[in-house]
Amino acid sequence: MELWISKNEAVHLTNKSPATIDRYISKYKKDSKKIKYDGGSPLINSTELSRSYHFVNDNQNTSNDNHNEEAKHKKEALEIAYKAEDLKAQSDILKAKDKQIEQLINRKSSIPLWLSLGFIILIIILAGLGYIYRSELVDTYNSKITTITESSQNEIKTLTSGYENELKSLKDQLLDTKKSSAALLAEIKTTYSKLTDNQAKALDKKEIEIENLQKKLEEINRQIEVNKILKE
Repeated sequence: MELWISKNEAVHLTNKSPATIDRYISKYKKDSKKIKYDGGSPLINSTELSRSYHFVNDNQNTSNDNHNEEAKHKKEALEIAYKAEDLKAQSDILKAKDKQIEQLINRKSSIPLWLSLGFIILIIILAGLGYIYRSELVDTYNSKITTITESSQNEIKTLTSGYENELKSLKDQLLDTKKSSAALLAEIKTTYSKLTDNQAKALDKKEIEIENLQKKLEEINRQIEVNKILKE
């Protein structure tokens, strides 16, 4: 038996699966006493291999070449079967990856569309809420303005009406007082020469009161004119 054998020969000698021999090669690939490489293909030290795995086909090879050839064919068939299974598994993995890639591509292509639609919907919702909020503010503002305006107008009407009635009453009273004062003044003038000094002083005081009443009447007339202007 040669010292350095191939992987296929190791599979035949140990009756182990190719995967087992691959693990052995991977485990000792840096050990030059057990594994060496010839043109990129690994060669296994048969002596070191026999220490890890028992050679079950070694005696048969030396005693029976036909049996060795048959075993070699079986080994090759097994290798082909293993390779076929590996290829099938790899093919299934590639198909699964292709499917995942396709799903990712479809998902990525649809993400911008959904984002755009979501953004548009969000803008529409915000615009609608803003319009509703603005309408409520405008309605509230208009309602407050209407209420204040009506209240102010009512107050103005009430005050104006009260002032007019009061001014009218005062004017009537002053007119009556003026008439009475004029009559009294005429009467006083006719009897002025007959009055004593004290009576003359009282008459002077009365004339001053009449003048004050006349000034007050004039002030009231001016206030009535002002109120008329404000009302207009």
